[in-house]
Amino acid sequence: MHARLWLLLTAALFGMVASPLPTWGTRTVAFGGPMVVATIPVGHFPESLAVNPTTNRIYVANYQGDDVSVVDGNTNTVVATVPVGDGPEGVAVDPTTNLVYVSNYWSGSVSVIDGATNVVLTAVGVGQLPRGVAVNSATRRVYVSNSGSNNVSVINADTKTVLTTVTVGDGPLYIALNPETNRVYVPNDFTDDVSVIDGDTNTVVATVPVGWGPWGVGVNAARNRVYVSNVLDNNVSIIDGETNAVLTTISTGERPRQIAVNTYTNRVYVPNENSVDLAVIDGQTDTVVATVPVGNKPAGVAANPVTNRVYVSNYADETVSVIYDTGPAVGGIAELPDLAATSADDAAVSTGSSGWSGSSYAALGGGLASALIVVSSGAWYARRRWLRPRA
Repeated sequence: MHARLWLLLTAALFGMVASPLPTWGTRTVAFGGPMVVATIPVGHFPESLAVNPTTNRIYVANYQGDDVSVVDGNTNTVVATVPVGDGPEGVAVDPTTNLVYVSNYWSGSVSVIDGATNVVLTAVGVGQLPRGVAVNSATRRVYVSNSGSNNVSVINADTKTVLTTVTVGDGPLYIALNPETNRVYVPNDFTDDVSVIDGDTNTVVATVPVGWGPWGVGVNAARNRVYVSNVLDNNVSIIDGETNAVLTTISTGERPRQIAVNTYTNRVYVPNENSVDLAVIDGQTDTVVATVPVGNKPAGVAANPVTNRVYVSNYADETVSVIYDTGPAVGGIAELPDLAATSADDAAVSTGSSGWSGSSYAALGGGLASALIVVSSGAWYARRRWLRPRA
């Protein structure tokens, strides 16, 4: 990204007005957010993502490539490609150990990658057709939802062996946990509910009915809120982690997929596969405050609370969209050096107050415009079960 755009973001973040540089002259622009700041080509059919905020590395599971793309968050470039098992789907990172866990759908295993060397250390056998992965750094436990055997494998992260298996509902998909309460949340696609597992006893302590076809799940540990995307209802259920009751349901877009939460900004991110965009939910008001166009067929999402970057995997065009979003407090006016009046970065900073307007997107040009093109594609799904093509 050009230096003038970084100057803009810094000025907006701190509510300051940058001093003009008299050599080039200045112009005044407004900044709001969120906005796409980069598009990164990755592997074949990228599915899930995970972020290590300590190293600023992003890990992208490429389902049809049978590998993981490692992205440097500082440069937005792929710095390594790690071969794993057959059909990698879910991915999770333990920032305390710098280990990356990747579920291999067809192999029935979890690959453990050393984040320092980008080498697979071992593969742990789990249940049938594993999908989601979540890590509790404090308890040294890794949870894997097995969609083919309707259970969750609990792995000891130290010994890299399966400790126990917990039976859940029919068709468990992705998975998330609250490290503060040691609760694990598993959406079950075919029973339209969420299994709540007590991490201390490895038992299901509650089953929460939600919408039709629950798919993704995210947790805000600071507020003890659980967000579940209902892919066939086009909405998100919000569960109170204390009472296990659904507080409200929010319409987001067509076919919402996975969910990420930035606890620092209290923002929730939901990629909508058929709407070809990212819904941004304000966790304080439980409303959609912005909708950001991304790549073709977005599916996975991850957020880095340190950099306030959000990463969305677009499986049909095999890219990752990088979104910058600092939350509702950011916005304002800044003066930028007028280095090149026709550059793409200049067009990209036109904005509205709480999110990008339609006219703002129409103004995007050059490099950023290519990240916002919406391309229609054929049907990838059957009615209740995803029939994913294999190369």
